[in-house]
Amino acid sequence: MAIFTTPVSTGDFEALAIPKSVLFCKDDASLPPGAYLGMAQELGDYDVVELDGGHETLFINPAAVADGLLKAIK
Repeated sequence: MAIFTTPVSTGDFEALAIPKSVLFCKDDASLPPGAYLGMAQELGDYDVVELDGGHETLFINPAAVADGLLKAIK
């Protein structure tokens, strides 16, 4: 439950002058709908790169995650 109750400090991120992106696996059912994007709002302005798959996508489809990372830097 700490993920829901622990505040996120973004002070260090504010000092970085780089664009921020979030890789979002849209089929993930480990948290309620909207929870991940709600937590990402603490980052301020960011781009969302949506991926097919769930919580385990990094392990079962690492190529999709790598493609998402490449999209995020463009």
